[in-house]
Amino acid sequence: MSVLLSSGSVVAGARTSRGARWRIVRGLSFSFTAWILLTSFAGAKPPEPVTPGTIREARALLQYLDAVSGRYILSGQQEDAAVPDWSKDGNVDFDFIEKTTGKLPVTRGFDYVWFTLKPEKTGPRTVGRRAVAWARRGGVVQLCVHWAADLGSPAGQPDFYTPSETRKGTTFDIAQVTVEGTPENKEFLAKLARFAPDLQYLRDQHVPVIWRPFHEAGGTWFWWSAKGPEPFKKAWRYLYERMTRDYGLTNLLWCFNPVEQEGVIEAWYPGNDVVDIVSSDFYPAAGHPTFGPVYQHFRAFTGNRKVVLMSENGAIPDPDLLAAEGAGWASFCTWTAGFISDGKANTPEFIKTVYAHPRVLTLDEVPDIYRWKPGRPLKKGRQ
Repeated sequence: MSVLLSSGSVVAGARTSRGARWRIVRGLSFSFTAWILLTSFAGAKPPEPVTPGTIREARALLQYLDAVSGRYILSGQQEDAAVPDWSKDGNVDFDFIEKTTGKLPVTRGFDYVWFTLKPEKTGPRTVGRRAVAWARRGGVVQLCVHWAADLGSPAGQPDFYTPSETRKGTTFDIAQVTVEGTPENKEFLAKLARFAPDLQYLRDQHVPVIWRPFHEAGGTWFWWSAKGPEPFKKAWRYLYERMTRDYGLTNLLWCFNPVEQEGVIEAWYPGNDVVDIVSSDFYPAAGHPTFGPVYQHFRAFTGNRKVVLMSENGAIPDPDLLAAEGAGWASFCTWTAGFISDGKANTPEFIKTVYAHPRVLTLDEVPDIYRWKPGRPLKKGRQ
């Protein structure tokens, strides 16, 4: 299905699926000293999750990510979810990485898309079982949902994209999601009820989740950004309350994922009390840029209080340039659909270089993240 062949967004100088062009924030000066100052906040005061009663594993993960920032970068890969066939393990890209490098990434990205798109194709814990298995191996679980809407979409064709010249899309109204009793509100809660039990299963298994709802906020391609920042922020808080209060999901680290267009993070940010992590997605047209100015801007905007990571990427940022360009991303997560294996965005030789790089942490190199405490080694065998 073409919708899963890319994230639907390309930023920082590369074309998006809508033909728009985003810009890196200009006017940010940088020096090595400034980079050290930005990243040194990681060790000043360990962050606390925003959800009351957060499980200790989620707290440990957040504090580990904070400590890693600017020192190392966690490797990551989105699993293959191109077909709703849960008899498959989603490992095609992971198998490629392991065959190419002899290693595996730390972060594994999951998507609840089929719970909202074709629920008849899903079963109990279809994502949860794979996520638990990954966490048991010492990996990090990152989760988004391409939230398909029935209302506003052609009959029998639920969608999450907004209408365009090439796609009928959906006109689902996020402003009505928070109005109790509206059709949009009822559908939203019904679809939440499809995948929330999977997250509860993860909670009960003590698996924390980097939870990235309403991703690529401020873009024009998803229904959750179609009505502007105010309905979005209201819906974010509504979702947070529902998932925290009604479902008791104390294993989530809430990741706000705006597009990198000037002014978006300032206008769309839901608030420090409902955000643990800030991230951005990058699909550069060429090369392996680090997007250091974006990282610096996001860190500065949050007063260096929030972890900042790269939640999706096409080309992996060049690890040789991360420190020099002030790009202290806690992690990257290469999208599926060929970005890691087609030899275009990332050549096999470059992938080998990345996974062998001393700044890039792989699955075999991380300590027990879920029992980690500030001051302990960030990498097995050494600091």
